[in-house]
Amino acid sequence: MISNALKWRAKPERCGRKWKTTIKMDRRITRMAKAQPIISSRMIKDSLELPVSTVTVRRRLCEANLFSRIPRKVPLFKKKKRHVQKRLQFAKERNCNKKYTKNLDYSG
Repeated sequence: MISNALKWRAKPERCGRKWKTTIKMDRRITRMAKAQPIISSRMIKDSLELPVSTVTVRRRLCEANLFSRIPRKVPLFKKKKRHVQKRLQFAKERNCNKKYTKNLDYSG
């Protein structure tokens, strides 16, 4: 009984494989994701030059309660883009603004 008590050792805090990222790397990942919510996990990995995969970056973001690195809002069309102007012109010629310009914010 006493010999068992003397041989007993506390278990390490973490079991399993060691992490590739450090605590500082994890903080940098979450800080960048909070600063730029539309940025993807691949862009985070490339800009911070991390030696890990994009899946690891996503896991670290999930641990920080920052899920889904796919932007929920897409940027609006700009008037300068040629395909948007042609789309508007097509709709004006046929008097069917609702059908062809419903996704354009400035179609008025």
